[in-house]
Amino acid sequence: MKGYPLACFNKPWMENGGYELFVCNGYAGVVGARKKSDRSQTVFVRDPDIARNLNLQAARAECTGGKVAVTEEGGLYDFRCSSKELTTKTKARFQTASKADWAKFEAAFRQ
Repeated sequence: MKGYPLACFNKPWMENGGYELFVCNGYAGVVGARKKSDRSQTVFVRDPDIARNLNLQAARAECTGGKVAVTEEGGLYDFRCSSKELTTKTKARFQTASKADWAKFEAAFRQ
């Protein structure tokens, strides 16, 4: 699976154009973005494998003292914890951005 450390998404590296942009691994470029107006604080990433990997990392971090189970149905992944119920925010914190949105995030990064 492709991915970045969950720590890269703790604090935005910069804000521009109504977006909070996350940078990781030597400042090579934007790795994720969040729309400042989004109350759910969903972080958008470029690739679905990266989103799945980050959601799994978030589920493991929240599931202290238990095991995380992953099920896939029709391309949708569900994360469950054996010791407690995971919050909805953890289950869907990272999502794949559309190509148009990703182009906006990269343009905001270059400004």
